[in-house]
Amino acid sequence: MNNRLEKHLANKGFLVIRLKDNLDIENISSEHKEDLINHMLVSFLSLGFKLEKSSIELLKGLDLKNLKKFYLNTFDLLKNIKGAHVKHKIFYSDFPNMKSYKDYDYFINALLHYSTASTDDYGYMPSKKNNATKYYFDQNTKFTEIKILQYEEAIKYLTTYFITLLEGTKVISYENLELLKTFINDYPGKVKPSIIPFKCNMASFIGIYIERMKKKKLGEVLENLDLSFIKTSTDVLRLYAVISKQNVELQDKVKFISLDRKARKIILKMLNDISLTNKFIIDDLVSHEFLWKRAFEYLHIGEYKTLYPEIYDAANKLRSGEYQTYNSELTKYLEEGNIKALNLLMIKPGIFARKLDYILRTKKFSHIEILENFKKCSSNISTNVLLSLLQHFKNRSNTSLTRTVMYHKPHAFVCLDLADERDEIPCNILEDVISTLEEILQDKFSSYPKFDNVYLDESMNNYMIPINNKNSSSGFHTLSFGSKIKLNSDKNILRFFTHWKNNHSRIDIDISAELFNSDFEYINSLAWHNMGGGKGIDAYHSGDIVTAPNGASEFIDINLAKAKKKKIKYIVIANSVYTNDNFKEVPECFTGVMFKDKINKDEQVFNAQDVEIKIDLTQDKTNECLAFLVDIENMELIWLDIPSYEENYFVVAANDYSYISAVIKKATSYNISIYDLVKLHEKHITFTDNKDEALLIIDNSDKSLINPYNLELISKDWL
Repeated sequence: MNNRLEKHLANKGFLVIRLKDNLDIENISSEHKEDLINHMLVSFLSLGFKLEKSSIELLKGLDLKNLKKFYLNTFDLLKNIKGAHVKHKIFYSDFPNMKSYKDYDYFINALLHYSTASTDDYGYMPSKKNNATKYYFDQNTKFTEIKILQYEEAIKYLTTYFITLLEGTKVISYENLELLKTFINDYPGKVKPSIIPFKCNMASFIGIYIERMKKKKLGEVLENLDLSFIKTSTDVLRLYAVISKQNVELQDKVKFISLDRKARKIILKMLNDISLTNKFIIDDLVSHEFLWKRAFEYLHIGEYKTLYPEIYDAANKLRSGEYQTYNSELTKYLEEGNIKALNLLMIKPGIFARKLDYILRTKKFSHIEILENFKKCSSNISTNVLLSLLQHFKNRSNTSLTRTVMYHKPHAFVCLDLADERDEIPCNILEDVISTLEEILQDKFSSYPKFDNVYLDESMNNYMIPINNKNSSSGFHTLSFGSKIKLNSDKNILRFFTHWKNNHSRIDIDISAELFNSDFEYINSLAWHNMGGGKGIDAYHSGDIVTAPNGASEFIDINLAKAKKKKIKYIVIANSVYTNDNFKEVPECFTGVMFKDKINKDEQVFNAQDVEIKIDLTQDKTNECLAFLVDIENMELIWLDIPSYEENYFVVAANDYSYISAVIKKATSYNISIYDLVKLHEKHITFTDNKDEALLIIDNSDKSLINPYNLELISKDWL
């Protein structure tokens, strides 16, 4: 099996084994096998993993040679997903015992390093202790249970996993799309979704199959593909974009390629068939006017005006500008307060949802009338949109002078804090809107399968559902934006780490801690440019390294007890690439956090058992990522994993912290949790307060009905 797929399975708690038929078990020393299995179990424990009982029995069916092979492969794999497969070489060998260092020490040492790093190995400080990773068993560690799957079971699991992603109502992350591509190439014909409701996922899925058949003429490829998922003209535009190897989200300019005659006819026929059933097709074309004008040029639409007259007529109107759209008619009726506006909105429920806040603010119609009409057409609005609306209105404030807006761009997010110039929506109307949305969702879920005696743990309030995880990273124990990990006094030290390795040229990656107060105002930094910035809270940086030909690491320690005594409320952990690269171009780069109860002077800097989270930084077209947020007052680690959009690159270097401030506001505002979502299912679920008597349990354990560390699959059964 492909190493990438095996690593993905390991991150989900599965190891893969292929049992062979020709095992000669009788000639194997059971004593040697038992010793090796025990050694394997202890080494797994040293990394924070424990093997499930049935998996141990499975290992006993292997001969000694294959047992050793399995052990070496899986131990390396588990080390990798914890970040223990590399040597974590740091700048200051005294880290984290650095209270005696002064600002001039940091300055002189950095100057020496910067001047020597290009000529010698690294220019590190002389090493006073061995920071090589050691493995030992700590019985106080909370272990993650892992299970062994036989090869066929693993293929079945991955097949179900990818079909679930495609049939779900969430956008598939770039990382998962790469995994899907790998799986389809290695196991063609396995992934056969019955529906693909999310349009970007549909285009990406078709694009993978088109790429696999690149040696054939495109017309022949399209002729043999199942294109039944394509329902709208925008679907066709996405198809053309993916054929041209461009962004399927259509947010950037698309450079269309020329097609063979058969391919052009297939695409134009799809468009013509759509135009016969969609009287508002001109609106769909206008929404991407520039792209469609270019596309029609490459499709040679004029050559087919007799064969496909309807789409030719629409294209001609688009080019001449002689058309009246649904949107222009809607705008006119809304301004007039004409009841026809509500009738038009019910024809396109998605637009009704996007304009609901605006319509309520116009006060041209009573809010009761608006909500009644909205409710009538709500069955045609996706659950994802309804949940986003619910989250929006629960965050809708009439008291704040600003509002925080976050939206997705290809490979990144834009987050802005804007002056709130919207008219107020009275509190009683807001309550009615929220109540209506909750009622719509409850009714929608009522047809789902019945569940009795379900225990819903309060801890699920800490795990947010994925509204948009397009840019989510792969890794161990990844979560959704805004999710919280409760901290306690038993683990009083947070140690953040980042490791990377150069490619053909020098790469400089920096980890920093940005400090903010309760008003979201920037206070200070603990970073390469301010190494002493954390002294007041007993926080230290392991040193700024500017090149890593053999791999290098940077660490930051934060003492939560000391930090709580200061006016600092939020700490944001950021990673930045300062050498004109983006994360995807770096051969290896990962970041994570360890929870520690104390600091031992002679302890190695990196201990895999302490690693709570480890994620790979592989985002394309971005060189800055906000990884984690620490809320010191509430003792919470909040998940970010936000790659910055190009306009926000190097906000730290530019001394512009408004972007980070906006991200903090967004992460700490109301986000829909798993707890909230499950409660909306109360019409088909019977809950119990007694966990011991429950038939089904939803909590933060590995055996939960909903796994908080595998939320990309939540859409299958709960959305």
